[in-house]
Amino acid sequence: MPQVKPRSFSNPRPAAPKLRSRCHCFVRYFSLLRDRAGEDFDPDKAARLELDWWQLRRESATPAQYGAVVAQVTQELFHAHNPSIENPLSSAPK
Repeated sequence: MPQVKPRSFSNPRPAAPKLRSRCHCFVRYFSLLRDRAGEDFDPDKAARLELDWWQLRRESATPAQYGAVVAQVTQELFHAHNPSIENPLSSAPK
């Protein structure tokens, strides 16, 4: 799966100001999750990826496009490298 680099909020998409303003809330959320669950991940990276997939969805990206970023959030949080998560279209019913 191609990795999407979490974007820097100094150069966001034009439609992202409202989401960007909430980034600190997501960082706090992911920090609490990490600390309470005993997981080992970067809350800043998880927050940026979470905002990225929400922004992609708002921009009418395809499920495969924003799904790739959702898979990256899962990988970041749980260190899960599951091919069916990484490529959801490969396991879709035909």
